[in-house]
Amino acid sequence: MKITQMIRLLEEADETKIHVLGDSHAVAIAGSITDAVNSARNGAGIRAVASTAQAVPDNSRVVLSVGNNNVAQPAGVDRSLVNILKSLTDRGCTVVYVGFPEIELASDKPSTTTNNGQKNENRIVVKISNEDDTREMTAAELAEFREQQALVTNPRLRLSVQVPARLPLKYVYRNAGYTEEYNKLRAQLMNVAAPMDGVQVVALTKDEVNPADPMGIHATANAYARVAGEAVTALGNAAQDTTSADDTVISAADQLDPQEFEELDLNGDGEVTMGEYNQYMADNDIDPDGLDIPTTVASSLEGIFGILLSYNKRITGEDITVDQLTAMLGGSGGTMAYGDTSNVDGSAQLTTTSGNAAENALILVARQKWANVRDREIWIAALIAQCRVETANFTLNTEVWKPTSTQLEYDIEGPRPSKARRLGNDQPGDGFKYRGRGWIQLTGKANYQAAASAAGADIVNNPDLAAGAAVANRTAIHYFETRVMNRTQANNIVQISKLVNGGTNGMAQRVAAFEQLLDNLRQQAPITQAGAAGENGRLDTSMLTSIGGNHKLIDPAAQAYKRMVRAAAADGIEWTITDSYRTYAAQVDVARRKGLYSQGGLAAEPGTSNHGWGKAVDLGGGANNNRTPENNWLRANAPRFGFTTIRREPWHWEWNAHNG
Repeated sequence: MKITQMIRLLEEADETKIHVLGDSHAVAIAGSITDAVNSARNGAGIRAVASTAQAVPDNSRVVLSVGNNNVAQPAGVDRSLVNILKSLTDRGCTVVYVGFPEIELASDKPSTTTNNGQKNENRIVVKISNEDDTREMTAAELAEFREQQALVTNPRLRLSVQVPARLPLKYVYRNAGYTEEYNKLRAQLMNVAAPMDGVQVVALTKDEVNPADPMGIHATANAYARVAGEAVTALGNAAQDTTSADDTVISAADQLDPQEFEELDLNGDGEVTMGEYNQYMADNDIDPDGLDIPTTVASSLEGIFGILLSYNKRITGEDITVDQLTAMLGGSGGTMAYGDTSNVDGSAQLTTTSGNAAENALILVARQKWANVRDREIWIAALIAQCRVETANFTLNTEVWKPTSTQLEYDIEGPRPSKARRLGNDQPGDGFKYRGRGWIQLTGKANYQAAASAAGADIVNNPDLAAGAAVANRTAIHYFETRVMNRTQANNIVQISKLVNGGTNGMAQRVAAFEQLLDNLRQQAPITQAGAAGENGRLDTSMLTSIGGNHKLIDPAAQAYKRMVRAAAADGIEWTITDSYRTYAAQVDVARRKGLYSQGGLAAEPGTSNHGWGKAVDLGGGANNNRTPENNWLRANAPRFGFTTIRREPWHWEWNAHNG
């Protein structure tokens, strides 16, 4: 049994931990619950949360907030919530459901959006002096209105116009598609949760909506802290009302063989309780004193340590002492601190282990950069393990800012200006400006300045550039080269984790991720993804094949495209090519001219476009418009050759290696 598996069992058996599930509201709530097991994700809908809930251990304490991402399609969401809650309570879990804040759809409060028409369909919100409500005008209409009023000679008849600096919230809500269904769904979810056994409900209110939230739907940090405190109290009261600590059933005991189980089941009822195992420990002089575990959970973990020690012997045939286990968990010279790389072949290479394209790209860029580095693949495994934990498996390229008490310390005006100065944050607002970005979560102006030359972008004056995939690859590699690789060994995962994180936050997850990657290395399977050898927008020209004129794709995509062209020609269909493989510099230019998707434009973040992987082609000659013979043919036939499109770009077709 691996030590990382032992850690996982310890964490799952620790009933003092609270599991937090749900969407962005739950993410914020988790930040106010000490030692919470945070499985919440920004943007998570009811289906994603239902899947996450299945992984929650039996008899756990759970805080759940979900629903506001399902407002567009509210049908059946209440039933889905009931099913999630029932699946948890049926397994002995106690749950607190947190209702998301109600919103005032007619609110005239200012949002954070500038009232210049850019995010309001080119219409500016104005207030006319003789009207009770605001109205919308284009810039031309506003200028014309002002000119007309300037011609009115009687001041009593002349109307004045005021232009609020910020767009009122009601227009933000309208533009986002929020209607009464939003508040109706909120009430409906709380109503179905409230009467369920084992479930309690607390709620965020409309008065707690954060005025600094661009969407106008998230609460303040104090509000999230309030509901977190109420949830913890409710879960604590529920635990006191149900069973004593001695009566708690230890689910990990079912991993023992029958003889061992019988020794522990003192009353012969087929279950091992904490009281029974604590008695067993006392009878056998097992003393957990000195183990590096939180004092608040030490008593409830006594039995678990004994089980794990016994289980380890049964699996490995070797005894392990409490002292050895302590050393392993603490990383002070025990085997946990160093991953076992003795059976990793020197020629082995990591494959894609998570299915995440960003992770795969970082593996490849690091392999190219560290071509002559000793223990290269082990270093890459350590790098990927850290980035997985720092970014929730490469899904968060920018630190979620609540702000937490720790985040407040990043700012020179916060409670710990000395810490802010160590990070190089010497101006008010630098804490937020230079918050964590990229795969390694580069934090603080000093770290941005240190990585600037390697980033290939002006991340000091424009920190948001550090979140882009290509820049994130470079800064992660640079951080390892300058802060990690010169201070420890490739397999010292505990020390590497401390150098990256500054402490032991998420240590078990970091060690587990490293072990998983080492397992992958031991399989010695090569990377096989077509077109992956290189960096987005910087592919070696030998990988590219012409598809006509100056246009190129990676070879398998090019061959599939040519087969598709021949099939179309046989049906009398032809089109032209307007774009194909796009260098990184070209991606930057397109983003500058057409704007980013995230800002309502038509370009992907430079370094992430499938054009940069040589897998996307833009077509013209009729194929660029919907419902033309050319586009109709493509929609009906292109998937056979591995090409698919997206609704908003009928000209854009991407090749998928799994088709065609």
